Amino acid sequence: MEEEEKKNKPSDSDFKQQRIKAWKLTPSNTSLGIIYIAMGVFFVTFGAVYLYESSEVIEVAKRYDNLDECKADWKNPKTCIIEMDISEHMESPIFIYYEINNMYQNHRKYNKCRDINQLMGEDQSKSEISSYCEPVVTMKDLGLITNLSEEVEIANPCGLVAKSYFNDTFLLMPPADSPKDIIEVKHDDISWWVDRHEKFKRNEHWETVQWTDVENEHFINWMSTAGLPTFRKLWGRIEHDLDSGKYRMQITNNYDISSFSGEKGIIITTHSIFGGKLNFLGIVYIVVGGLSFVGAIVIFVTNHYIAKLQSR
Repeated sequence: MEEEEKKNKPSDSDFKQQRIKAWKLTPSNTSLGIIYIAMGVFFVTFGAVYLYESSEVIEVAKRYDNLDECKADWKNPKTCIIEMDISEHMESPIFIYYEINNMYQNHRKYNKCRDINQLMGEDQSKSEISSYCEPVVTMKDLGLITNLSEEVEIANPCGLVAKSYFNDTFLLMPPADSPKDIIEVKHDDISWWVDRHEKFKRNEHWETVQWTDVENEHFINWMSTAGLPTFRKLWGRIEHDLDSGKYRMQITNNYDISSFSGEKGIIITTHSIFGGKLNFLGIVYIVVGGLSFVGAIVIFVTNHYIAKLQSR
């Protein structure tokens, strides 16, 4: 046994015997205080810039599922028109999002309930998708009315995420005194490039085997599950400015949220270099910067009293 242990013993090198020289940063109190001040300046400055950019974002949001004229369920969809009051001139590009509250897309069973190969256009058998897509494997499990023939058995796409695909539609109309009938909203390039070019592909005969178009970018965005129970997903973009006024949004309300006590809303917004309107992150940066300044003061004061005690 001893011979075997000696045989397997690491060679006598600095690396294998852990004798390599190490260097550890040990800043003085003064240099540590300076580092804290530099961090404070950075975080406070960045936070102030972030808050300013966020304040420049113009956002109009409105919940619609609770309005009497819009109330609907999956058996009785309804089309309604709501008013979106844009009080300031909005510069393009302008984005339209829908927002859902109290839906947990990050639940593991829900999030994993899909077949990746099927979404990439490959023909998969019922046995091949069963382990990934339970409990939504067949068209009967899907429970939706589609244009496919009754002979199609396999749900393509399968899984809970695809089954719960958001299918409300929106049409933005200009103010009543505008000469325009509708406002053009573009629905291309609203998803990640890698998703629409590599992760989602139609089947070769997709119109006869797939109950929805998996290359539709609304579907692609839906399949990118959210991490929080309140989330927004991009619906479309407007590539020209919008003047202030009372705009109208025609909504076809198909999506039933009563099963999870959810809420639905529509958002029209501009964006900044950091994205949408979000003051919280800027406030966090400023708070962290303020704590860094406090830390620097504590370090300098402590160092001062220690130096006085040592000089006695």
